[in-house]
Amino acid sequence: MHRLLPLFLAALCAASASAAAADVDLSDAALLKDGALPALTAATLDSWPATAGKMRFAFQGDGKDRAVWLGGNRDFRRTDVRAFDFPVYEIQAAFRPDGGTLAQLELVLFSRGDVVQSGSKGGPLAGKIAAAVHDAKAFKELVAAARARVEKELGPPVDPRPRNMSRVDDHDQRQLVWKSKSGEVRLSFGLTKVGQSFRGEYVRVAVRPADPAAGAAPPAPLAGPRPAGAANEAKITANRADAAKNVVRRPDGLVFVDNIPMVDQGDKGYCAVATLERLIRYYGGTASQHELAQLADTGDGGGTMVRSDRFVSPDVCRQFGFKQETVDVEKPDTEKLLKAYNRRATVKLDAGKKATVRDVALALQDADPATLAAAAAETKELRKFVPTVKKYVDKGIPLVWEIPGHIRLLIGYDEAAGRIAYSDSWGAGHELKTMPVAEAFLLTQALFAVRP
Repeated sequence: MHRLLPLFLAALCAASASAAAADVDLSDAALLKDGALPALTAATLDSWPATAGKMRFAFQGDGKDRAVWLGGNRDFRRTDVRAFDFPVYEIQAAFRPDGGTLAQLELVLFSRGDVVQSGSKGGPLAGKIAAAVHDAKAFKELVAAARARVEKELGPPVDPRPRNMSRVDDHDQRQLVWKSKSGEVRLSFGLTKVGQSFRGEYVRVAVRPADPAAGAAPPAPLAGPRPAGAANEAKITANRADAAKNVVRRPDGLVFVDNIPMVDQGDKGYCAVATLERLIRYYGGTASQHELAQLADTGDGGGTMVRSDRFVSPDVCRQFGFKQETVDVEKPDTEKLLKAYNRRATVKLDAGKKATVRDVALALQDADPATLAAAAAETKELRKFVPTVKKYVDKGIPLVWEIPGHIRLLIGYDEAAGRIAYSDSWGAGHELKTMPVAEAFLLTQALFAVRP
């Protein structure tokens, strides 16, 4: 017979003796007794006793419906947080609508990209965590360790042998679920095995307190694992008319797509999959950048291969219920563009600023950006760029924007001011930014529309 969830929560957050000196020790049962965690709200998160002054959550969106803490992220000082004898690389707190009570608390205990980028952070499992990126035995032992801690408190899971929820060959994604009257716990993990090659992908634990409203079922979380027994699919349901309602037309002339959920990729190079998670969630689906990094074969420390004719594989599209298309962007004749640049550089700059290469991307690195942008502004191809962007933005469709070394979202335009609006997967403060159209045009390597 399962014990009540609050008892498990205390065990969930019990840190090891070796972590006694940690900046944040989540073993304090006082945080959890008398239903403290289920009663946690967006308004009270920052006063959460064990984390006050030591961890700073960032709210993703103005509605305060989701908050994220990332250990070692560029916007936060590095903090040592442990649970289950694991280091915690990320904590996500999802709240019920309008800043209500907690809907889900998820802890990322292992993530391939985070481990490679930030290390195993010490503790009794440090050796296994470091090895588990490419060692099947070490990864299996990590999953077993987390499972054992849950089973000690809640007994066996609903399905002791969960099926693989991935539709991509050789990519295994499974989830164990425990239920009680107080809520439920989900342990999800992913691994990839191709021939003799192995990758440990992620281990995540999510706790969902029961909805305090009598008889009301907990709402779907804003991020995290799917319900027990469901296929690993977002199955995006929003239609194009719904998306068009998100278009904002400001009095100053800026037009942009609003209400795009923020996903912070952290220190790792997960810009492509974090961007894809943002789009899936924008259209009403559920996804995790960690799952997507596995399915997209993102590199250990980051970096996702993007082809000129597609953003991600058709298998990923089918699994999460969306389609993609390449948006045609005409590029100017490189030789003519650089000749125009050099004419301007001869007049305005010293001879050493003249471009000597014929690749626009390289020229942008070596040449004076303002002069090159002025030359590009005279081309017929640039004049087609904003109308191309408008066709999608006016329908509420953000565009995946590939630039040298990075993926971001292109979300708007200001025709009168000659500016393009964009958004990066770097957390709070990066939701809406702008740059000159000519600069954006020269940076563009590819545009993709990803939608239901």
